[in-house]
Amino acid sequence: MNEPSKQPIQNRPSEPEPATCVPAANQVDGEQLRRRVQELEAANNRMREELVAVQAERDHWRSEAFHWVQKEFDREGILTDEEWQRLIAEEKWLPLEAFIEEIEQLAKEP
Repeated sequence: MNEPSKQPIQNRPSEPEPATCVPAANQVDGEQLRRRVQELEAANNRMREELVAVQAERDHWRSEAFHWVQKEFDREGILTDEEWQRLIAEEKWLPLEAFIEEIEQLAKEP
């Protein structure tokens, strides 16, 4: 006495095709997910392009800063250790931590 639920696998009725057993709501959800993935991919591509632009700008300003420093060294000459010590003694230099805190405070101001 075989019950229908205990039939051997080969004797069970065939299962419907996957496309026919997916409710319409799931198909709509799948299409919405595909659109959302496309939107996110487009946003990702835009962010990558912006990153490339920012990196190029950074490289430009870095180059400008190096050129300025080179011109200053050419104009003033490279400081000796004694000149650096004198400059440090004459100026009110902040410790690195205080300098970073000062920059962070300035960044928070509107």
